[in-house]
Amino acid sequence: MLPAGWKKRLVREKIASTGGIEGLCLEGHDRALSKYAAGRRRDLEFTRALARHGMTRRRTLLARAATTALTPEVRRRVEGRIVRDFARARPGKR
Repeated sequence: MLPAGWKKRLVREKIASTGGIEGLCLEGHDRALSKYAAGRRRDLEFTRALARHGMTRRRTLLARAATTALTPEVRRRVEGRIVRDFARARPGKR
């Protein structure tokens, strides 16, 4: 599940191990939203770490979640997970 406009936010990455080949990667908030929606343990550990280290912003995640095609039940779960992650994050990282 990805929010509206995700294609416009793709990030170009060139990694040495690919022999100089450049790839397109999801922007961090878009990737995090897909992890929140999947809800696997390893995904939620990842999103918690992103929030804790200030690599995502609560406001951006919630705004993009609103533009993601989710059932009402999944939307509530995703929003709850976002709020929980940022409640546990260090002050100033919201």
